[in-house]
Amino acid sequence: MICPKCGERIPDDSVFCQECGYKLESDRKKRCEICGTYNDWDAMFCERCGQPLEDEEPETVEKGNRIQGKTIVLCGIFIAVIIGGIAGLMLWDHMQQGKKEENVKAEETVDSTPKGQEDKPEEEQTKPQEQSKPVAEEKIEEKTDYIIPESASKLLAVADIQNLSVKELNYARNEIYARRGRRFKSQELQNYFDAKSWYHGIYDPEEFDEMYSDSMLNEYEKKNADFLREQELEKDPEGYQLDE
Repeated sequence: MICPKCGERIPDDSVFCQECGYKLESDRKKRCEICGTYNDWDAMFCERCGQPLEDEEPETVEKGNRIQGKTIVLCGIFIAVIIGGIAGLMLWDHMQQGKKEENVKAEETVDSTPKGQEDKPEEEQTKPQEQSKPVAEEKIEEKTDYIIPESASKLLAVADIQNLSVKELNYARNEIYARRGRRFKSQELQNYFDAKSWYHGIYDPEEFDEMYSDSMLNEYEKKNADFLREQELEKDPEGYQLDE
C-alpha cells in the first residue's frame, strides 16, 4: 500500500501511515455482535452501543488450501507416531536384552560369593527436604481490567461509584477516553493504561480532543465522564492531582 499523503510504502493492513501519521481510509467494516451496527474497521467500540469490537482477521488462504494443509499436517503426525512407535519398540527390546544380561551376571556373582559375606544393601539416599513455603505471603489485590466496566453501556449512579477514591474517580473518567485509544500527557495515566491488555493508545491528546471525542464517544460515555468529574470535585474541590 502507498500512503496517499507522503507516498511512502506501508503495510496493507495499516490504519495510520508510519511515516507521516496520516489516517488511512478503509472500506472494511466491523459488525457489532450486540446491536448489529457496522462500524469503521479501525473502531475499537461500537459507535451505537459502546460494545468493544473484536478484530477480525481477513481470510488469506483459500478453503481448499487450508484443508490440504491440515491433511499434510495429519499425515505428518501419523507418520511421526508410527516412527516413534517403532523406535520405542526397538528401545524397549534393547532394554529388555540389557536386563537379561545383568540378571545373568548377578546370578554368577551370587554363586561365587562365600556364605555369610553377602553384600549389604546400599543405604538409601536421604531426599533433601523441600524448602517450606513462607507461612504468610503478601496478598496482591486483584483488580479487574476496568475500574467501571459498564461506563460505556449505562448511565452511572452515585451507588455505582460511592466506594471509589478521588484517584479512582479520576482514573475511571480517563478510562472512558482510553477505551477509544486516547493517549495522555500525564505520565502517571499513560503508565497506568499501558499496563492494561485492552489499551491501544493511537491518538495524541490534542488530536483526540479536537477531532474524535464527539464522534467516538457515545452518549453514555459523555454523560458519565461529566458525572465522574463532578463526583471527583465534590470529594475534593481541587480534584486528584496527577503526576506529570
